[in-house]
Amino acid sequence: MVAFAMAFGLAGALPSQTSKPAGDSLSIEAQDFDAWRAWLLPSAKESAWATSIPWLPSFAEGIHEADEQAKPLLLWVMNGHPLGCT
Repeated sequence: MVAFAMAFGLAGALPSQTSKPAGDSLSIEAQDFDAWRAWLLPSAKESAWATSIPWLPSFAEGIHEADEQAKPLLLWVMNGHPLGCT
């Protein structure tokens, strides 16, 4: 689904070229690169979870801290590739 959204969402932003570009590589202008980079990178709001949550480096440390504070501990486990590519 992400690939579908990217393929069709980005299609409107791509330059309309009907023929193959000259040479072996596709060139990109500086202003195009900056626009693509800004669009692809997460914003500060989108990546706030990485700094606003007091993450611990191991599950064992989480168990000890949750026990000391008498709080529950969330264990998020998944099976397979995070993008569904199995």
